[in-house]
Amino acid sequence: MSNHDKPREGEAGPIPPRNSRTFQKADGWYFMTRERVNIGPFATQDLAEIGVQDYAGFSVDANLLDAEDAYVVPDESC
Repeated sequence: MSNHDKPREGEAGPIPPRNSRTFQKADGWYFMTRERVNIGPFATQDLAEIGVQDYAGFSVDANLLDAEDAYVVPDESC
């Protein structure tokens, strides 16, 4: 059973149709974030799927941070 076939937390009833966030371009595999940013390229679709999971986990963790405890890294690229 893939992640597309599993109910999400809090879902009840039939599972709605879902699309994969991964897609292929000439230079490799990508995934799209909710913010509609393409992340990649990855060598394989499996690696792009792992990237989706890593990104989702990072996003959840970042949302749990207290803004007062966050360390801002200065932009030294200028």
